[in-house]
Amino acid sequence: MSEVTLISSVGKRIAPAIACVSEFEDVLREALNCSTVNLANGERPMHSERPALTIMVAISFAQLVQSLNKLGRDLPRSGVTVAYVFDAFLSPRLTRLPAQFRPLTRYYRALHRLDRIFTPMLGLREQQQAILRRSIDYLPIGVDALKYGSARTEDRWVSVNGYGRQPAGLTATLSDRFNRNRAGFFYHTDHMRISELTEINRHRAMFWQLLRSSRIALAYAPEAYDPAGRFECSFVGQRWFESLAAGCAVLGRRPSAPEADALLDWTDATIEISDEPSRALDEIGSLLGDRDRLEQITRRNFRETVARHDWRIRIEQMIADVAPALTAGASGAADRARERSRVS
Repeated sequence: MSEVTLISSVGKRIAPAIACVSEFEDVLREALNCSTVNLANGERPMHSERPALTIMVAISFAQLVQSLNKLGRDLPRSGVTVAYVFDAFLSPRLTRLPAQFRPLTRYYRALHRLDRIFTPMLGLREQQQAILRRSIDYLPIGVDALKYGSARTEDRWVSVNGYGRQPAGLTATLSDRFNRNRAGFFYHTDHMRISELTEINRHRAMFWQLLRSSRIALAYAPEAYDPAGRFECSFVGQRWFESLAAGCAVLGRRPSAPEADALLDWTDATIEISDEPSRALDEIGSLLGDRDRLEQITRRNFRETVARHDWRIRIEQMIADVAPALTAGASGAADRARERSRVS
Protein backbone atom coordinates (compact mmCIF):
# COMPACT_ATOMS: atom_id res chain seq x y z
CA MET A 1 0.00 0.00 0.00
CA SER A 2 1.29 3.46 -0.92
CA GLU A 3 1.93 5.91 1.90
CA VAL A 4 0.46 8.70 -0.23
CA THR A 5 -2.98 8.89 -1.83
CA LEU A 6 -3.73 11.42 -4.54
CA ILE A 7 -7.42 12.24 -4.89
CA SER A 8 -7.96 13.55 -8.41
CA SER A 9 -10.94 15.21 -10.07
CA VAL A 10 -9.41 15.37 -13.56
CA GLY A 11 -11.65 13.65 -16.09
CA LYS A 12 -11.08 12.64 -19.70
CA ARG A 13 -12.77 15.80 -20.99
CA ILE A 14 -11.64 18.98 -19.28
CA ALA A 15 -11.31 22.73 -19.75
CA PRO A 16 -7.87 23.78 -21.06
CA ALA A 17 -7.00 25.55 -17.78
CA ILE A 18 -7.15 22.25 -15.91
CA ALA A 19 -4.28 20.80 -17.95
CA CYS A 20 -1.80 22.30 -15.47
CA VAL A 21 -3.57 20.42 -12.66
CA SER A 22 -3.16 17.17 -14.57
CA GLU A 23 0.56 17.77 -15.11
CA PHE A 24 1.11 18.57 -11.44
CA GLU A 25 -0.67 15.35 -10.50
CA ASP A 26 1.58 13.40 -12.88
CA VAL A 27 4.67 14.74 -11.09
CA LEU A 28 3.15 13.96 -7.68
CA ARG A 29 2.62 10.34 -8.76
CA GLU A 30 6.19 10.09 -10.01
CA ALA A 31 7.86 11.84 -7.05
CA LEU A 32 5.85 10.26 -4.23
CA ASN A 33 4.75 6.96 -5.77
CA CYS A 34 1.13 7.90 -5.06
CA SER A 35 -1.86 5.67 -5.41
CA THR A 36 -4.66 7.57 -7.17
CA VAL A 37 -8.38 7.80 -6.52
CA ASN A 38 -10.10 9.50 -9.46
CA LEU A 39 -13.43 10.99 -8.47
CA ALA A 40 -14.18 11.91 -12.09
CA ASN A 41 -14.18 8.19 -12.92
CA GLY A 42 -16.45 7.33 -10.00
CA GLU A 43 -13.68 5.88 -7.80
CA ARG A 44 -13.78 6.11 -4.00
CA PRO A 45 -11.04 5.68 -1.36
CA MET A 46 -10.90 2.27 0.30
CA HIS A 47 -11.50 2.46 4.04
CA SER A 48 -9.02 -0.36 4.61
CA GLU A 49 -6.19 1.85 3.33
CA ARG A 50 -4.76 4.38 5.77
CA PRO A 51 -2.28 6.62 3.93
CA ALA A 52 0.18 8.79 5.83
CA LEU A 53 -0.59 11.64 3.42
CA THR A 54 -3.60 12.46 1.26
CA ILE A 55 -3.21 15.15 -1.43
CA MET A 56 -5.92 16.93 -3.39
CA VAL A 57 -5.21 19.32 -6.28
CA ALA A 58 -7.83 21.71 -7.65
CA ILE A 59 -8.00 24.51 -10.18
CA SER A 60 -10.23 26.53 -7.81
CA PHE A 61 -11.68 26.55 -4.32
CA ALA A 62 -15.07 25.82 -5.90
CA GLN A 63 -13.74 22.60 -7.46
CA LEU A 64 -12.01 21.64 -4.21
CA VAL A 65 -15.19 22.14 -2.17
CA GLN A 66 -17.17 20.12 -4.72
CA SER A 67 -14.68 17.25 -4.45
CA LEU A 68 -14.68 17.34 -0.63
CA ASN A 69 -18.47 17.26 -0.53
CA LYS A 70 -18.54 14.42 -3.06
CA LEU A 71 -16.14 12.44 -0.88
CA GLY A 72 -18.23 12.93 2.25
CA ARG A 73 -17.21 10.39 4.86
CA ASP A 74 -14.90 8.63 2.39
CA LEU A 75 -12.18 11.25 2.86
CA PRO A 76 -9.29 9.32 4.46
CA ARG A 77 -9.09 10.06 8.17
CA SER A 78 -5.56 8.84 8.75
CA GLY A 79 -2.41 10.87 8.40
CA VAL A 80 -2.41 14.41 7.01
CA THR A 81 -4.76 15.73 4.32
CA VAL A 82 -3.55 18.67 2.21
CA ALA A 83 -4.77 20.52 -0.88
CA TYR A 84 -3.15 22.74 -3.50
CA VAL A 85 -5.38 25.30 -5.26
CA PHE A 86 -4.20 27.07 -8.42
CA ASP A 87 -6.72 29.90 -8.93
CA ALA A 88 -7.24 30.38 -5.21
CA PHE A 89 -10.04 32.96 -5.08
CA LEU A 90 -12.71 32.43 -2.44
CA SER A 91 -16.39 32.41 -3.30
CA PRO A 92 -17.73 36.00 -3.41
CA ARG A 93 -20.88 34.72 -1.71
CA LEU A 94 -18.83 33.53 1.25
CA THR A 95 -16.86 36.77 1.52
CA ARG A 96 -20.08 38.85 1.45
CA LEU A 97 -21.67 36.86 4.25
CA PRO A 98 -21.48 38.32 7.77
CA ALA A 99 -18.63 36.63 9.65
CA GLN A 100 -20.94 34.86 12.11
CA PHE A 101 -22.77 33.02 9.29
CA ARG A 102 -19.76 31.76 7.31
CA PRO A 103 -19.08 28.69 9.53
CA LEU A 104 -22.65 27.52 8.80
CA THR A 105 -22.03 27.08 5.07
CA ARG A 106 -21.04 23.78 3.41
CA TYR A 107 -18.25 25.67 1.62
CA TYR A 108 -16.62 26.80 4.88
CA ARG A 109 -17.11 23.43 6.61
CA ALA A 110 -15.63 21.53 3.66
CA LEU A 111 -12.41 23.55 3.68
CA HIS A 112 -12.04 22.98 7.43
CA ARG A 113 -11.83 19.24 6.80
CA LEU A 114 -8.32 19.76 5.41
CA ASP A 115 -5.22 19.89 7.60
CA ARG A 116 -3.34 22.22 5.24
CA ILE A 117 -4.24 24.37 2.22
CA PHE A 118 -1.51 25.60 -0.13
CA THR A 119 -2.06 28.40 -2.67
CA PRO A 120 0.13 30.63 -4.88
CA MET A 121 -1.85 33.77 -3.93
CA LEU A 122 0.42 35.42 -1.38
CA GLY A 123 -1.42 38.72 -1.77
CA LEU A 124 -4.70 37.16 -0.58
CA ARG A 125 -3.28 35.07 2.24
CA GLU A 126 -4.05 37.35 5.20
CA GLN A 127 -7.53 38.20 3.96
CA GLN A 128 -8.42 34.53 3.38
CA GLN A 129 -7.05 33.45 6.75
CA ALA A 130 -9.31 36.02 8.41
CA ILE A 131 -12.36 34.90 6.42
CA LEU A 132 -11.79 31.17 6.91
CA ARG A 133 -10.34 31.46 10.43
CA ARG A 134 -7.58 29.02 9.53
CA SER A 135 -4.04 29.13 8.17
CA ILE A 136 -3.30 29.26 4.45
CA ASP A 137 0.17 28.23 3.25
CA TYR A 138 1.94 29.98 0.37
CA LEU A 139 3.57 27.78 -2.27
CA PRO A 140 4.29 29.23 -5.73
CA ILE A 141 3.08 27.55 -8.87
CA GLY A 142 5.58 25.24 -10.53
CA VAL A 143 6.04 23.48 -13.85
CA ASP A 144 7.29 20.11 -15.10
CA ALA A 145 10.42 21.65 -16.59
CA LEU A 146 12.33 18.37 -16.34
CA LYS A 147 9.92 16.65 -18.75
CA TYR A 148 8.70 19.47 -20.96
CA GLY A 149 11.36 22.19 -20.80
CA SER A 150 14.11 22.90 -23.30
CA ALA A 151 17.39 24.80 -23.55
CA ARG A 152 17.58 24.13 -27.29
CA THR A 153 18.44 27.28 -29.24
CA GLU A 154 18.04 25.98 -32.79
CA ASP A 155 14.82 25.28 -34.77
CA ARG A 156 12.74 27.88 -32.94
CA TRP A 157 10.50 28.63 -35.91
CA VAL A 158 7.72 30.41 -33.94
CA SER A 159 8.72 34.07 -33.71
CA VAL A 160 6.27 35.01 -30.93
CA ASN A 161 3.91 32.84 -28.86
CA GLY A 162 0.89 34.48 -27.25
CA TYR A 163 -1.54 32.06 -25.62
CA GLY A 164 -4.29 33.07 -23.23
CA ARG A 165 -4.74 36.70 -22.12
CA GLN A 166 -3.02 39.09 -24.52
CA PRO A 167 -3.85 42.75 -25.30
CA ALA A 168 -6.01 42.76 -28.42
CA GLY A 169 -4.22 45.71 -30.03
CA LEU A 170 -0.85 44.03 -29.74
CA THR A 171 -2.01 40.65 -31.05
CA ALA A 172 -3.68 42.30 -34.03
CA THR A 173 -0.48 44.19 -34.83
CA LEU A 174 1.71 41.09 -34.45
CA SER A 175 -0.64 38.93 -36.50
CA ASP A 176 -0.73 41.46 -39.33
CA ARG A 177 3.07 41.80 -39.22
CA PHE A 178 4.05 38.13 -39.07
CA ASN A 179 1.19 36.05 -40.44
CA ARG A 180 0.32 37.95 -43.63
CA ASN A 181 3.74 37.54 -45.22
CA ARG A 182 6.86 35.43 -44.88
CA ALA A 183 8.49 37.53 -42.18
CA GLY A 184 7.94 34.96 -39.40
CA PHE A 185 5.11 33.31 -37.50
CA PHE A 186 2.99 34.53 -34.58
CA TYR A 187 1.06 31.87 -32.69
CA HIS A 188 -1.81 33.21 -30.61
CA THR A 189 -5.10 32.01 -29.17
CA ASP A 190 -7.16 35.10 -28.42
CA HIS A 191 -8.99 34.76 -31.74
CA MET A 192 -10.81 31.64 -30.52
CA ARG A 193 -12.48 30.07 -27.49
CA ILE A 194 -11.84 26.46 -26.52
CA SER A 195 -14.19 25.18 -23.84
CA GLU A 196 -13.16 21.53 -23.68
CA LEU A 197 -10.19 19.28 -24.38
CA THR A 198 -11.05 15.78 -25.55
CA GLU A 199 -7.48 14.44 -25.62
CA ILE A 200 -5.52 16.20 -22.91
CA ASN A 201 -2.19 14.45 -23.45
CA ARG A 202 -2.09 15.10 -27.20
CA HIS A 203 -3.22 18.69 -26.69
CA ARG A 204 -0.46 19.35 -24.16
CA ALA A 205 2.11 17.61 -26.36
CA MET A 206 1.21 20.09 -29.11
CA PHE A 207 1.18 22.99 -26.63
CA TRP A 208 4.65 22.21 -25.32
CA GLN A 209 6.08 21.55 -28.79
CA LEU A 210 4.88 24.98 -29.93
CA LEU A 211 6.29 26.66 -26.83
CA ARG A 212 9.66 24.90 -27.17
CA SER A 213 9.72 26.04 -30.80
CA SER A 214 9.13 29.70 -29.85
CA ARG A 215 11.76 32.39 -29.44
CA ILE A 216 9.54 34.84 -27.55
CA ALA A 217 6.46 34.30 -25.37
CA LEU A 218 4.13 37.07 -24.24
CA ALA A 219 2.94 37.23 -20.63
CA TYR A 220 0.86 39.99 -19.05
CA ALA A 221 0.39 40.43 -15.30
CA PRO A 222 -3.17 40.01 -14.03
CA GLU A 223 -3.27 43.63 -12.90
CA ALA A 224 -2.06 44.80 -16.34
CA TYR A 225 -4.52 42.89 -18.51
CA ASP A 226 -7.60 41.13 -17.12
CA PRO A 227 -10.52 41.62 -19.53
CA ALA A 228 -12.81 39.21 -17.66
CA GLY A 229 -12.10 40.78 -14.24
CA ARG A 230 -11.17 37.42 -12.75
CA PHE A 231 -8.13 38.29 -10.65
CA GLU A 232 -8.16 39.80 -7.17
CA CYS A 233 -4.42 40.24 -6.77
CA SER A 234 -1.13 40.21 -8.60
CA PHE A 235 0.72 36.88 -8.72
CA VAL A 236 3.17 34.94 -10.87
CA GLY A 237 0.98 32.53 -12.81
CA GLN A 238 1.43 29.39 -14.84
CA ARG A 239 2.28 31.07 -18.15
CA TRP A 240 5.53 32.55 -16.77
CA PHE A 241 6.89 29.23 -15.57
CA GLU A 242 5.77 27.36 -18.71
CA SER A 243 7.36 29.94 -21.02
CA LEU A 244 10.59 30.11 -19.01
CA ALA A 245 10.87 26.32 -18.85
CA ALA A 246 10.49 26.13 -22.62
CA GLY A 247 13.41 28.54 -23.01
CA CYS A 248 11.39 31.45 -24.38
CA ALA A 249 12.27 35.08 -23.80
CA VAL A 250 9.28 36.36 -21.79
CA LEU A 251 8.03 39.77 -22.88
CA GLY A 252 5.07 41.83 -21.73
CA ARG A 253 4.25 43.09 -18.26
CA ARG A 254 5.86 41.59 -15.17
CA PRO A 255 3.59 41.01 -12.13
CA SER A 256 3.92 43.69 -9.44
CA ALA A 257 3.46 41.08 -6.69
CA PRO A 258 6.33 41.34 -4.16
CA GLU A 259 7.17 37.66 -4.59
CA ALA A 260 7.97 38.24 -8.29
CA ASP A 261 11.35 39.69 -7.37
CA ALA A 262 12.27 36.53 -5.48
CA LEU A 263 10.88 34.12 -8.08
CA LEU A 264 12.18 35.87 -11.21
CA ASP A 265 15.44 37.43 -10.10
CA TRP A 266 17.89 36.58 -12.89
CA THR A 267 18.97 38.68 -15.88
CA ASP A 268 16.28 38.94 -18.57
CA ALA A 269 13.87 36.65 -16.71
CA THR A 270 11.19 39.04 -17.96
CA ILE A 271 11.46 41.95 -20.40
CA GLU A 272 9.05 44.89 -20.33
CA ILE A 273 7.68 46.18 -23.63
CA SER A 274 5.63 49.22 -24.53
CA ASP A 275 1.85 49.34 -24.16
CA GLU A 276 1.67 51.01 -27.56
CA PRO A 277 1.42 48.22 -30.18
CA SER A 278 3.61 49.77 -32.88
CA ARG A 279 6.39 50.52 -30.40
CA ALA A 280 6.08 47.04 -28.90
CA LEU A 281 6.40 45.59 -32.42
CA ASP A 282 9.66 47.48 -32.90
CA GLU A 283 10.99 46.26 -29.52
CA ILE A 284 10.08 42.67 -30.37
CA GLY A 285 11.72 42.99 -33.78
CA SER A 286 14.89 44.33 -32.20
CA LEU A 287 15.14 41.38 -29.82
CA LEU A 288 14.42 38.86 -32.60
CA GLY A 289 17.36 40.34 -34.46
CA ASP A 290 19.72 39.83 -31.51
CA ARG A 291 20.36 36.09 -31.78
CA ASP A 292 23.22 36.03 -29.26
CA ARG A 293 21.06 37.60 -26.55
CA LEU A 294 18.13 35.31 -27.35
CA GLU A 295 20.32 32.21 -27.10
CA GLN A 296 21.68 33.33 -23.74
CA ILE A 297 18.13 33.95 -22.51
CA THR A 298 16.98 30.51 -23.68
CA ARG A 299 19.69 28.63 -21.83
CA ARG A 300 19.45 30.78 -18.69
CA ASN A 301 15.65 30.65 -18.46
CA PHE A 302 15.55 26.87 -18.73
CA ARG A 303 18.43 26.39 -16.29
CA GLU A 304 16.93 28.66 -13.62
CA THR A 305 13.43 27.22 -14.01
CA VAL A 306 14.35 23.55 -13.82
CA ALA A 307 16.64 24.22 -10.84
CA ARG A 308 14.24 26.39 -8.84
CA HIS A 309 10.68 26.15 -10.13
CA ASP A 310 10.17 22.58 -11.27
CA TRP A 311 7.20 20.93 -9.52
CA ARG A 312 9.63 18.48 -7.93
CA ILE A 313 11.23 21.37 -6.05
CA ARG A 314 7.81 22.57 -4.87
CA ILE A 315 6.83 19.04 -3.78
CA GLU A 316 10.03 18.71 -1.77
CA GLN A 317 9.19 21.97 0.03
CA MET A 318 5.63 20.84 0.75
CA ILE A 319 6.59 17.37 1.97
CA ALA A 320 9.35 18.66 4.25
CA ASP A 321 6.68 20.77 5.93
CA VAL A 322 3.70 18.42 6.17
CA ALA A 323 5.16 14.89 6.13
CA PRO A 324 8.89 14.89 6.99
CA ALA A 325 9.00 11.10 7.05
CA LEU A 326 8.38 11.09 3.27
CA THR A 327 11.11 13.62 2.46
CA ALA A 328 13.57 11.11 0.97
CA GLY A 329 11.38 10.28 -2.01
CA ALA A 330 10.50 13.90 -2.65
CA SER A 331 14.13 15.01 -2.38
CA GLY A 332 15.25 12.31 -4.79
CA ALA A 333 12.87 13.67 -7.42
CA ALA A 334 13.96 17.25 -6.72
CA ASP A 335 17.61 16.26 -7.07
CA ARG A 336 16.92 14.99 -10.60
CA ALA A 337 15.67 18.44 -11.57
CA ARG A 338 18.64 20.18 -9.96
CA GLU A 339 21.06 17.81 -11.69
CA ARG A 340 19.46 18.54 -15.07
CA SER A 341 20.07 22.24 -14.55
CA ARG A 342 23.77 21.66 -13.96
CA VAL A 343 24.29 19.94 -17.32
CA SER A 344 22.37 22.51 -19.40
